[in-house]
Amino acid sequence: MSVAFFHMRHESLYGTYTSWQDLGLVPRYMTQDRRFEVDGAASAVTFLKNQQGEEDRNPTHSEDYYKHKLRELIVWDAIAMHTTPSTSDNSVPEVKYCQRGIAVDILGHGMELIPDASVTIEAILKVYPRLEMKDGMTGCFCGIARSKPETTYDNIVGAFGVAYVEGYKRSDEHDQMIVASLRPKSVPSSP
Repeated sequence: MSVAFFHMRHESLYGTYTSWQDLGLVPRYMTQDRRFEVDGAASAVTFLKNQQGEEDRNPTHSEDYYKHKLRELIVWDAIAMHTTPSTSDNSVPEVKYCQRGIAVDILGHGMELIPDASVTIEAILKVYPRLEMKDGMTGCFCGIARSKPETTYDNIVGAFGVAYVEGYKRSDEHDQMIVASLRPKSVPSSP
């Protein structure tokens, strides 16, 4: 649905990041210490590099080098930020629209902006049925909340851990580190 919603300047990039956005949920691509979004982003960039020809891997012109690097950065950012709209909304259009398209697809947010949305979505779902998507996502997110809760402190996975995983506790190590590094000499009183 996200492809139907947004017309992108770089369709191949858009296809890459919408196709690979949740690859970090697949055990083969999952690490023990990174968020699933980062695992997916790293896998997508590896895929892009493997698709390049020899000339692209070792460009002789700096312009070509930066073109490929920019492509990799956009794909990495779009996938790594796809669950963080407060960050992706302030990025380049490709990253912003990837997140928004995924939000339409998964949550229905922004559906009212699609002309003839019910007809468009019905046609897409005939070709690409959801196949128990919500149950599958819940299972994946709960599995991550159980197996690597330290990666869930500020993403959607933590919300699933709180709601569905018995004994789940978000790691507050990250928050404690921030507070400790910013602790003032004295705490000001409220105005």
